[in-house]
Amino acid sequence: MRATDRVSALIYGVDFTSAPSKRKPITCAQARLQTGCLTIQTLDIWSQWEEFDAFLHRSGKWIAGFDFPFGLPDRFIRNIGWPTAWADYIDHIQTLGKRGFEYALNEYRLGRAAGDREHLRATDRLVGAISPQKLYGVPVAKMLFAGTARLLGAPVDVWPLRMKRYDATAIEVYPGYLVRRLCGRIPYKHDQPVNNADERGSNRRRILHEVTQSKLISGNGLKVCIDDAIAQQCIDDHRGDCLDAVLAAIHAATFALNPIDTAALPQEAVITEGWIPTIDD
Repeated sequence: MRATDRVSALIYGVDFTSAPSKRKPITCAQARLQTGCLTIQTLDIWSQWEEFDAFLHRSGKWIAGFDFPFGLPDRFIRNIGWPTAWADYIDHIQTLGKRGFEYALNEYRLGRAAGDREHLRATDRLVGAISPQKLYGVPVAKMLFAGTARLLGAPVDVWPLRMKRYDATAIEVYPGYLVRRLCGRIPYKHDQPVNNADERGSNRRRILHEVTQSKLISGNGLKVCIDDAIAQQCIDDHRGDCLDAVLAAIHAATFALNPIDTAALPQEAVITEGWIPTIDD
């Protein structure tokens, strides 16, 4: 059900990392959603956990999109014998500690057939995301470990996993899903030097153009406004962190305008795994 066009809210988009530092910080896009118009106001850079933790405890009403997995596959949880309720298994992996959690994931992989070592959640299959069990390449399992404990300890609703009617709401988002919906599969970021760096910069510019002009966005009742300075930051940032933060904010704003009742989730959805809201055409 679409919210009215009188929605006014603070919206955040968070490009997350499991080990924030000056070299690789957490990037947060702060925006204001009013009468269907999302204005990106600032790009904040946090190189220490204290800054991120302070953000999670901000007062007032807001919605934030975070680009890390909130939950683990139900199949993995049941196979390994951990508690099945979300808060319980998040508490459990914290008692294991970071190294213990990573050891458990690696041990689980041993002896399992190729293709059966890292499971996908139902939402991962739908949006094309990787397994939350992945420790290598893009180590989203490390992000899950670092991020979910902080969400669990904050006065924030974690949709759809923990809904206590807090003023603030956290949703899981996946910038790559939104990019594919807008532009198809195009490379737009890189950590190391690459031969097609100019092409990726052009793709970042193209993505920014699409989010302000696309019928996919406007058809969901949203208009995105990004000033030239912030747009240039997104284009110049070869890692894609700034752009991903903006995309996360757009995803969160779409959810704010078109909230999803958990009863309306697809039949294959497993609530304890978490869910990434999709965007309708």
